[in-house]
Amino acid sequence: DRYVDFISEIMIQCHFGLISSLGSELICRVGVEFLKSGTPVLFNHVGALSEVFFETNEFEFYIDKKDDLLNLFLKVEDIFWNQKDKYLSLQKNVYLSWKKNFTENVYLSVLLKEKL
Repeated sequence: DRYVDFISEIMIQCHFGLISSLGSELICRVGVEFLKSGTPVLFNHVGALSEVFFETNEFEFYIDKKDDLLNLFLKVEDIFWNQKDKYLSLQKNVYLSWKKNFTENVYLSVLLKEKL
């Protein structure tokens, strides 16, 4: 096992993320890291991924539907190369979703509410 220092600096350079998990993703740390870096994510509809990306689910797919997946890749390519304003808006919305749902303050407020 190798640990990568400054993984967020690498992830922020990605134009899109891809999570093609076939099984449950109960705790999807890579998904949250992509949100934090403002990177839109294509993800398979499995486990808790739909919950992680519930505000940015434009790129959800079903891995067994190959034609839908190909169309999704073409859509993503078009957005990145031909719709820069939409792409920048996606980046902003992805980051804001992380900030609203996954920061330390959000977790603390949830924990405090449960204790009351």
